[in-house]
Amino acid sequence: MSRKKEQSLAAEIGARLRRIRIRNGWSQKEFAERLGVTPSQLSRWENGKILPDTESVIDICDAVFVQSDEILRGIGEVRGMLDVDVDLRDLIRIIERLDIQYRNHARETLRAIVAQARQDGVSARVAERAK
Repeated sequence: MSRKKEQSLAAEIGARLRRIRIRNGWSQKEFAERLGVTPSQLSRWENGKILPDTESVIDICDAVFVQSDEILRGIGEVRGMLDVDVDLRDLIRIIERLDIQYRNHARETLRAIVAQARQDGVSARVAERAK
């Protein structure tokens, strides 16, 4: 990989990490603790100064419930964007392991929430994503 391409990738990954941290209301210290790194290490990643190594990418993915493509390539609603609500993703993982009756109840509840959001005028893009 060329140096220029590596710098660009480091900046993109750093922006995704920062977006995840801010979206979840964490300080750099809190996010670093969750990832098992120092705040200065996280700062270097967020500022695009260095790329996280492979093991760190795996640890990041495990800590915030994302796939490596989401971190590395920005796969999501719009390439480059990454909205991750870690608590919500954790709840979804828990719900997926429940008995079918609880999963069905969760589906019904979530559908009702999405329907209410549509009724309240949430943008079509957000509502469509939730289908």
